[in-house]
Amino acid sequence: MKNRSARLVWSFIKFFVAFNISASFATDLSEALRWWEPPQAFLCAATPGEFPSKFSSSDPSHCDDGDMTLFNGLLCQAGDQRGCDAVRLAQGADGRWWRSPRRIGWTNDSHPGADVSFSPDQALGVMLYIAKARDLTAFDRWVQWLDANRPCLTKIGDQCLVKGWVRFCTDDADKRCTARPGDCAFLEATGKFVGSSKAGLCSDILRQLHLPSDWLPSVSEQVLGSASVNTTGFPLHLAAVQLLLARTLGLKNDPKLDSAGEMLIMKQSQNPFFQYLADGVTPQTTALLLQLCPSAARPSKGRNQWSWERDQDEKAWLDSMYWDCIFLGKQLAPQ
Repeated sequence: MKNRSARLVWSFIKFFVAFNISASFATDLSEALRWWEPPQAFLCAATPGEFPSKFSSSDPSHCDDGDMTLFNGLLCQAGDQRGCDAVRLAQGADGRWWRSPRRIGWTNDSHPGADVSFSPDQALGVMLYIAKARDLTAFDRWVQWLDANRPCLTKIGDQCLVKGWVRFCTDDADKRCTARPGDCAFLEATGKFVGSSKAGLCSDILRQLHLPSDWLPSVSEQVLGSASVNTTGFPLHLAAVQLLLARTLGLKNDPKLDSAGEMLIMKQSQNPFFQYLADGVTPQTTALLLQLCPSAARPSKGRNQWSWERDQDEKAWLDSMYWDCIFLGKQLAPQ
């Protein structure tokens, strides 16, 4: 009886301590989230309106927005309306998506020296936005553009007889905008999630080209494969984004996705974004976020890094853009 009473007392003590630690971290996180807001976090001024961006000390506009459709898609998924608006405004009138609202129309021809206008990585940000905002209209307009701008395989005169595979942009001399099988798996899953009749674009093309229908992996297979083989740095971060997107699309309690989360932590144990994906909301992950992210006593030096896409040994959080901290802070904040 005494042992049982002692166990009950000890359990109460542990619960009380854990509750108070969690409450303390929640307070600290709320204060940090308020401080990370602009003017700490940089907003790029553009014709459609200001949007979250990295800061550039060399560009006259101070906007380093070449990857912002990806990062704003992540912000959107975390519930930050500024991220959602930025991705929405980065879609052109024809349905094509661009790297940021400011970069609509930017190609290698129009802006010599600029990066290719889009990429499969940026497409993940678009799909995070579409899933979070349930923007069926934007998805359908995008798929119409993707279908209309497939490269021509067989042509007679000005008439294309056989069109090729999906590509996310048309100004990529190195073909980096060509959709990979995993990209198509996510495109199809996102379309089905928002109820689009155009979700099966890639599967339809496979049938047209008489290619095997099982060429596309499942979403969970794609995520686990990426987490297993991608190297540390931005490739592993993309695997983490895929995992977040898969869960946003409603894939939960999937052993492959759980294994992918564990794989991320095995490779980078001190990345709080990876910790969140593997373990959910925990005091330990919140404590690590607060330890790494800037504070009033230790502000960011460059404001030009999305820290979670870098190898942890690089200590990119010292140059945090603040939006990376806002994104993860909103995931961890009590609802």
